[in-house]
Amino acid sequence: MDLQQVKDRLRYVYDFVLGELKATVGSFERPSNHLGFALGLCYKATSGIFFVCELSMLVRTEPHTGWPYFAAFHRGVAHEVPMRRLLEAACPGGGLEQLVQEQQSRKPTFLESIGVYSNSDSGTSKALHFFDERAFDTWTGMMKDALWTPGLDLHPDQGRSRSRSMSPELIPDWAYALITGRLVRQAELHHLRP
Repeated sequence: MDLQQVKDRLRYVYDFVLGELKATVGSFERPSNHLGFALGLCYKATSGIFFVCELSMLVRTEPHTGWPYFAAFHRGVAHEVPMRRLLEAACPGGGLEQLVQEQQSRKPTFLESIGVYSNSDSGTSKALHFFDERAFDTWTGMMKDALWTPGLDLHPDQGRSRSRSMSPELIPDWAYALITGRLVRQAELHHLRP
């Protein structure tokens, strides 16, 4: 393979991963139930090495806020799919889709290995519950860390024209209600369990 062929095939892999990502995300109006899976190349900056990885992707809506989030996981599979094999398949008619399907059927994907088989949670997936909690904790942590205008009960995108001379530790009432509502719900769930 010459340099131009390598560039073209890398672009083909990139386009394939991007297509799978788009299928996974859908849109805000029509969220996808698709669990994404692709083979791609990752780069380890510390050693300067490229390696083949499998990508598992999902989009969920955090149940308390209704905010969507995206989660992606990768693991190295160069021992199963050498880079040369990936690049040889990465061209029209080269069999990249088939190679991805073979890899996906070879063993459970990362998401399947932790009990995630779809984006919908029937209350039985501890992993999806964990993802939802991490998304919620991340957002509420960002709200707590933000420099809110004290006493301003506006949503953050409605503007902040007041002075910041008061304590930045305070958060708007809407954010406080969201956080405390979640804590109350968690406490109720823990008390209801046997």
